[in-house]
Amino acid sequence: MKKLFFILTAAFILTLTSFSNSFAQTAEKSLYERLGSINSIAAVVDDFIDKLLSDPLITANKDVVAGLAHTTKPGLKVLITELLCEKSGGPQKYSGKSMKESHEGLNITDAEWQAMIKDLLASLNKFKVPNKEQIEVIVIVNSTKDDIVTKQAAPAAEAPPAPPPQAAPEAKPAEVQVAPPAPPPQAAPETKPVEVKPAAVEAPPEAKPVEETDSDVDTIEFEGNDPD
Repeated sequence: MKKLFFILTAAFILTLTSFSNSFAQTAEKSLYERLGSINSIAAVVDDFIDKLLSDPLITANKDVVAGLAHTTKPGLKVLITELLCEKSGGPQKYSGKSMKESHEGLNITDAEWQAMIKDLLASLNKFKVPNKEQIEVIVIVNSTKDDIVTKQAAPAAEAPPAPPPQAAPEAKPAEVQVAPPAPPPQAAPETKPVEVKPAAVEAPPEAKPVEETDSDVDTIEFEGNDPD
């Protein structure tokens, strides 16, 4: 019975130890491993450099364009891949110049730096890199900013001093105009009665008597024999 208990206890301890080691190995994974090692990192860098070199804000800097003439796009991709692998915990070693030396005279501004970060995030999102790993990559890149951004923004022009306040003009008392007295009311003119004249009536004309005249009676004589 004691032997069985000992065996079970040993097995339990061994299981816990194995689980702890497995958990520790998982927790200790480097950013390099979580990004998928060199092949995955190289794919992100390849897309990022293509975006960066076609960014109009970057290519507007003539000093950057002139500096790129001394390298090739594939060579630049190799150097950035080496740098990111080394900084993320990989076995690769960066073989290029220091950040300060390689960016000297390029006059990179903060606005151009922000454009570069935007392009890098676009590439990380394209390959579905988790947010936690994206943040760690940006932290690594931001650690080189002081050696890369060398041109400070022009200071804002000082505003001219404000003119001294002018005293308000003295207010003059308003002139009060007195209206002239109203004329006394005039009496209405006396109305005269209207004279009504009777209309003149003409007498009808006097009727004259009709004169009777004897009418002449013509005797009609018949021609022929007298009946007598």
